[in-house]
Amino acid sequence: KIKQLNFSISETDANSKKDTNSLIKSFQINLSTTSQYQSALFLIKGLLDNRRLIDISSIKFSRPDNKTDSDLAPGSVYLNIDSNLFYSPLEENEKK
Repeated sequence: KIKQLNFSISETDANSKKDTNSLIKSFQINLSTTSQYQSALFLIKGLLDNRRLIDISSIKFSRPDNKTDSDLAPGSVYLNIDSNLFYSPLEENEKK
């Protein structure tokens, strides 16, 4: 289960913040989840094996606090992934 998924979509170019007419754009994806360690590794492997270009800037694992997170299954971990997903926007002629 994915606990939180945030998208930050803007009109900025992936290579230059000033050029909005570039052929390559990107948007930021931040994913937070709690899962078993092996499931988290499987998710990361799926992202790495994806055919779409994804720039993963950070992957963070952390242990739940036993006192505040007592409802989690034993062996659970927190996983946070920060990444950029690249795409090519439609041309103005293609939008019509």
